[in-house]
Amino acid sequence: METKKNKLLNTFTDKMIKSAGLEEPATDFTAQIMQKVEALEASKTIVYEPLISKRVWWGIAVVIVSVLGYVMFTGKESTMFSNAVAEVTSQAPSWELPRLDFEFDVSNVMVYSFLILAGFVVVEIPLLRRMMKF
Repeated sequence: METKKNKLLNTFTDKMIKSAGLEEPATDFTAQIMQKVEALEASKTIVYEPLISKRVWWGIAVVIVSVLGYVMFTGKESTMFSNAVAEVTSQAPSWELPRLDFEFDVSNVMVYSFLILAGFVVVEIPLLRRMMKF
């Protein structure tokens, strides 16, 4: 039953397509489409705008330099700040980092293999760049 419906539908669509015929685009169809695409791309061009403007960065830099200059050249210590720091450091436990021994033996084979690998990398990167044309 379904196959009969499918066959009827296929014959109907074939007749409709044949009666409608094929339409051919205008001779400058591609040029018209490309003009529309270029106009669309030109209108959607995104201009990069940084989140923090240069004026703000300069302002931050001026504030930091000013504070550092004030602290360095005045020589005055804030008693509230220095007392708070002294109190915190006096209550903190003294920490000592353990001594680490970084001495380990490397065989000559390991050294040569690393050197050869580094040589391959140094040679391979320019070759790949030339092949990929970056």
